[in-house]
Amino acid sequence: TINRTMQLLRIIESKLFYGDSTVVPQEWDGYFKMIADNAPATNVVDLRGAPLTEDKLNDACLIAKTGPNYGTPTDLYCSDAAYSDLVKPFYDRQRVMPLPGPNSGMVGLSINGFHSMSGPIRFNPDVFVHEGADLPGAAAGSGPSTPSISGAPAAAPDAASKFIAGDAGSYQYAVCAVNYSGRSAQVTTAAVTVAAGDKVTFTILDGGTPGKGYIVYRKNPGASVAREIKRIPRSGASTVFTDLNLDLPGTSKAALFQQNAENMSFKQLSPFIKVPRATDALAIRWFQVLYGAPALYTAGKNVLFKNIGRAQNSLTAGVVK
Repeated sequence: TINRTMQLLRIIESKLFYGDSTVVPQEWDGYFKMIADNAPATNVVDLRGAPLTEDKLNDACLIAKTGPNYGTPTDLYCSDAAYSDLVKPFYDRQRVMPLPGPNSGMVGLSINGFHSMSGPIRFNPDVFVHEGADLPGAAAGSGPSTPSISGAPAAAPDAASKFIAGDAGSYQYAVCAVNYSGRSAQVTTAAVTVAAGDKVTFTILDGGTPGKGYIVYRKNPGASVAREIKRIPRSGASTVFTDLNLDLPGTSKAALFQQNAENMSFKQLSPFIKVPRATDALAIRWFQVLYGAPALYTAGKNVLFKNIGRAQNSLTAGVVK
């Protein structure tokens, strides 16, 4: 009971950020998707691999506070890595006395937030916000069949492309099918050479048991591993995927919220309960159920950061590559 409860709570917290009902219909839409779909375009800040900084966060507070949004941002939710880079510049600006008592001799400062142009902002690093999952080694759970790729990926110019001169090189993709039960094993594409201004297109074909959507991974030039870039819905027996380099592998997202009941809530229709099933064998079975869904009432009062990279002096700098 304890193990299953913890597993469900982990899934619930992850889907509060990453849920996408267009990819897996049984999921709710998470807060990242609700902001991206419903807030003004200026409320989505693309850092293009740069780290999250105090300056960028203060600019986001300005976006949320001024018209037409008129919000009061209070909380930032981000990955632990993004939080690490965000707070490091504060350290050399602080002077603190050594702590007395059992912590005598210890110095330093815990950065739990900062005072922005719109008021105090609390920092909430969350282990379930991540820098893009690594490519899985095998099928996980009772997911769908492994898809296939029709032909080789093709590169062609496109005015909307965000591949720049520094991105030119040879890329490789991998794809997993996904449904509510899990994901399939991956299929890997042939390599494709990309120039500045190009897009990459390839077609994904269903396996024997189709999924509801696909997870697309990309291996950048010189990278040692492919990392997740995007989850897309299945559009039929064949699904065309186009990569304009809008989503960078190895980066994370973060959200600046007005965290109060005026802006957001979790609509709980039934509390977390355990429902016993009939005993029909030498085993005791039961259901564990939580009915509810997140709600975002005023999307413009929040700001979404995407493609957050690592600072140049971090131990994992360059993870985007």
